[in-house]
Amino acid sequence: MIAMRRAMLEEMLIRLLMALATVVVLGFLLVILVDIARRGVSALSLSMLLELPRNAGREGGLLNAIVGSLYISSLATLFSASVGIPAGLYIAEFEGKSRIARAAGFAAEVLSGVPSIIFGVYGFIIFVIMLNMGVSLLAGALTLACLELPIIIKVTEETVKLVPSRVKEAALSLGATRWEVLSKVTVRQAAPGIATAVLLAFARGAGEAAPLMFTSGYSNFVPSSLLSPAANLPLAVYYLIMMPFPEAHIRAFAAAFILTVMVLSINWGSRMLFKRWSRYVVK
Repeated sequence: MIAMRRAMLEEMLIRLLMALATVVVLGFLLVILVDIARRGVSALSLSMLLELPRNAGREGGLLNAIVGSLYISSLATLFSASVGIPAGLYIAEFEGKSRIARAAGFAAEVLSGVPSIIFGVYGFIIFVIMLNMGVSLLAGALTLACLELPIIIKVTEETVKLVPSRVKEAALSLGATRWEVLSKVTVRQAAPGIATAVLLAFARGAGEAAPLMFTSGYSNFVPSSLLSPAANLPLAVYYLIMMPFPEAHIRAFAAAFILTVMVLSINWGSRMLFKRWSRYVVK
């Protein structure tokens, strides 16, 4: 009886701690979202979305940062997905048979824990200086692609591993080659997870400031080419909030609100996409 009461007490305590942790996390998130929405919505206007900044950020809009964020994040996700999806497929299919696959999987795990500022430093050394790209949209996108790469690799790998082996074996028993099984069965079954990985990588890239501080620079104009400097929303928040002008602070919260809405929309969209496509996946 005493042991049973102790077990019930321990269970109640664990539940209480879990509930408390959940409330703390949700409360912290809610405070941030409410404050950003309260300050950001009041600063938003059509001119804020469609005009370039003027008078050192105290007037005009955030068009340069909005377009720059979309350009950089889209290019970075395109580059990282082009490499990360095939790499994730290879690691998932051959990790137990190939040393290269095991080494690639280990490298992806290590890279996923590297601070973003380190990517910025080496992006500056390799892309800006060694490859002579200068501080530009392309250098920023390539640096951000390196940051997004381990996310796409690991999520793709884990998603492919979840594909039931009986589905692959059924395709092989019908005479399909290993390549046909991979391209026409495994990829289709893993498509919802892979699409989610790409969207999450885009959202991660859209919220990064440190790597782009070294590589893409900042400009009050929309980039005219891949080798032009490009602004982005996280850096816009940083530079505007550091200015000693109340008008700049208002625009900083507007940029933070736009960035928050963008990231939350992408995360919500990835969940909806995964849920919708998962209906057609064999479990």
